[in-house]
Parts: sequence; C-alpha cells; structure tokens
Amino acid sequence: MSDDYEDDSPSVGRTAAAWVMPMITVLTALVIGLLAGAILGFIIFRGDTTTQIVQQELTNEELDALCAVKVDEAVGVAADELTVAQERVATLQDDVFGKEREVAEMEAEMTRRAERGRALSAEVIQLREQLEAARSELTTLKGELAAAVEEKEELFVQLRFTEEQLAEQRVETSVAREDALSFKWQTFVTASQLEVCEKGGRRRMGRCRETVTEFVASFRTEFEHCIRSGQEMPALQEAERNTEVLPMFAKWIDQDERITRDWYVLLCDPTLPEADGWDAPGR
Repeated sequence: MSDDYEDDSPSVGRTAAAWVMPMITVLTALVIGLLAGAILGFIIFRGDTTTQIVQQELTNEELDALCAVKVDEAVGVAADELTVAQERVATLQDDVFGKEREVAEMEAEMTRRAERGRALSAEVIQLREQLEAARSELTTLKGELAAAVEEKEELFVQLRFTEEQLAEQRVETSVAREDALSFKWQTFVTASQLEVCEKGGRRRMGRCRETVTEFVASFRTEFEHCIRSGQEMPALQEAERNTEVLPMFAKWIDQDERITRDWYVLLCDPTLPEADGWDAPGR
C-alpha cells in the first residue's frame, strides 16, 4: 500500500499545477484589461480643456509712441527755414533796388559830364570804373536774388508736403486707436463670457456665451467712452447675495435673466470729457 501512495503523489501535484497556472494567467490579464480600460475612459471622458491665449493690449501712451512720428517738429523746422529764406529774399531785393538806383545816378552823372566836354578827365574815368563795378555787383545781386527766390519756392513746397504728411499721420493714428479700442471691447466680451459661463456642457456653454454677448452689447457706448476719456477699462463683477446697492457708476446686466442675474458692469465716470486725438479725421 505504501508503494501505491508514493506513486500517486507526483501525479496529483502535476494536476494541481496544471489547474492553478491558467487561473493565474486569466486573472492577470483581467486586471491589466481593467486598468487599461480605466485609463482610456479617463482620457476620453475627462472633458474638453480650453486654452485661452491672453494677448497683451497696448496702452494709449504705448500706441502713441508706436504710431506717432515727429512730423510736427519737421513742420516747425520747415516753417523756420521758409521764414529765413523770405527774409533773405527781402534783403536782396532791397540791395538790388539800392544798387540799381546807384547805377542810374552814376549813369546820369556820366551823361552830364560828357555833355560838358570833360569825358576824358580823370574824374570821368574814375566814375566809369565805379559804374562798371556797380553794374557787376548788380548782376551778382540779381543772381543771388533769383537763387533765393527759387530756394524759397522749394521750401514752400516742402512745407506743404510736410503738412500733408502730418495730416496723413493723424489719420493713421486715429485708425490705429480705433482698432485698439475694438480689440479692448472684444477682450472685455470674451472675459465676460469666461467669468459668467464657468461650467456646463458644450451646448449649455454655447447658449450661455451667446446670452452674455447679447446683454453686454448694450454697454459698448459707455465702454468706449471710458477708454476715450483715459479712465480704467470697465470690468464685470458678481454681486454678493441680496446686494441692493451697487458701487458708483455700476449697472446690472439683466436681473430678469437667470444666466446674468447678480452680475453687473463696473463702468467709469460718464461726465469726464474724451481725451484729445480721438476726433475722427477731418472733424
């Protein structure tokens, strides 16, 4: 009997091992599959991630520094040069008139002396030399006068051209400011959407953003006045529960709309005038 027991033991051990090893393999594969499914489900259903790129906006001072050119200074320089040229022309004209008068008197004196028969005297010869010198000076002065007049005309044309450049630059600056104002408004609208519509599904978020955009549109005129008058850009704020009195210059968006209830826009002083440079070109 002992021999039979010893012969059967190895057979029983091999049978148990053949049964246990497949079970371990199946359980391991099952665990790995569950982990992979959980990770994949988390990746798929974790929700959309929205990345917002906030662009740095330029202040009015930075915009003016980028857009403005020193055309005003050029206009002043051109005007000063034209004034100097005009004064030089006037001085040369006086010199020419004086020299012409001198030449005419000398010619008259030459005629009188010639009539008295002293054409060959030393005084007549000296007077003739003076007359020739005066005529030469007169020719030189006339040439200088012509050059001065031409220079004055060129400076006048340059002044007009510089003034036209200044007018064009003012138009470009005005357009650039309006573009910056439009950018600030779009930034305000986007920020309002993000503040109010924090959570929700894609359809709900889309409806919420449309509602916010529709109601804040009524504040655009007041928003632009704040920017043009050099005050702080309006901001969207959420009031505490049961708030009845808002801060100065603040307005509710719409208390009857569930989405915008308890939200208000903090505006600026509407009585302050707009800063210079915001007038439309040609006004």
